[in-house]
Amino acid sequence: MACSQHELVIQAPIEEVWALFSDMNRWAPLITGYKNHRIVNEQQSAWTFKGEVGKVKKTIHIKLFIKEWKKPHQIAFEFSNDKLKGNGHFKATNKQNETIILTYLQIAGKGMLGPIINPILKSLLPKTLKDLTEAIAKEVTKRQPVQATT
Repeated sequence: MACSQHELVIQAPIEEVWALFSDMNRWAPLITGYKNHRIVNEQQSAWTFKGEVGKVKKTIHIKLFIKEWKKPHQIAFEFSNDKLKGNGHFKATNKQNETIILTYLQIAGKGMLGPIINPILKSLLPKTLKDLTEAIAKEVTKRQPVQATT
């Protein structure tokens, strides 16, 4: 099993972070390896990723289930397919004029491939979450109005 989290403080109100968190169409393309997703309903979606480890390239299809929407602080989810299962969340905490963004993901290979896949996932997950958190921060802050200086 692999588990990681990444935290970042940005200069943006929590409402702006929530606007991104709550719209899967805005943050989905920010995930490394993302190809597409299809929203089934408010709780369920189907995702496709392409990954590469060394010379091995793989297309992965997963089903994602939203477990909890807690406006404006948290979205929790679970995902799975025949070879992987996991869960995670996005959290936002208001701190004066800043927002602390936390991304968390736990993932495990299933079945006979689990012992082979888990060490690979463990090595890839921290950078993947760091990249995602930084991409979310960049997406949120680029929409912030620029304040004029005198």
